[in-house]
Amino acid sequence: MDRNRLLESLIAPLGLEITQKKTFERFELYCARLTEKNAVMNLTTITDPEGIYTRHFADSLATAAALPRPESFIDVGCGGGFPGLPLKIFFDDAAPGQTRLTLLDSTAKKIDFLRELTAEMGLENVSFETRRAEEAAADPALREKFAMATSRAVTAMPALCEICLPFVKVGGVFAAHKSARSAEEIDSGRRAAGTLGGSYGEFFAYRMGDIDQLIVPVEKKKPTPAGFPRSWARIKKKPL
Repeated sequence: MDRNRLLESLIAPLGLEITQKKTFERFELYCARLTEKNAVMNLTTITDPEGIYTRHFADSLATAAALPRPESFIDVGCGGGFPGLPLKIFFDDAAPGQTRLTLLDSTAKKIDFLRELTAEMGLENVSFETRRAEEAAADPALREKFAMATSRAVTAMPALCEICLPFVKVGGVFAAHKSARSAEEIDSGRRAAGTLGGSYGEFFAYRMGDIDQLIVPVEKKKPTPAGFPRSWARIKKKPL
């Protein structure tokens, strides 16, 4: 199947539509550069184009179906750019440059790749941070400055809430990507969310390929208390 048609078929059940030729071209370029760079650097275990379009591009866009377009968002532990960069490409389809994205990862080579790719795509209003999330969240320039935080990190919900919610301003939301089979783990994050100033909203369930997935929105109700997030060692040793 043509890749543009594949992407259209994957996001149509989510109620999403791409209208600009440039948007398809950006996804094509993303796929090509990701495949090239992955040959020399570990960005993804999914290497075939159909898998990239399904598991990375379309799956990332589920957040756009679950929640309104934010004026600003941060992708925490973005790795190869997921879900933040596909979302930015999609948001720019209808509102070019109107959504500000910050890509954050502790690995400089990954951020360098995304910086080069973003420039090649001609995307505007994208910034980059090469830091650990728990350190960046203590920076007044980043703390509680975003309408939304996203993450597809393979980390338990209590830890994800602790490293992501501090970036979100009151009235914003942290959108976590989770497997629908992770109900117990997701539920374990409720107390952590409350401690950090948030509470769970209504889950968005969807199917991507043959996998049932969820977007778990954690709505920021009040400021995150000082002292959070803790060091990663403490987060892992004693989850909230």
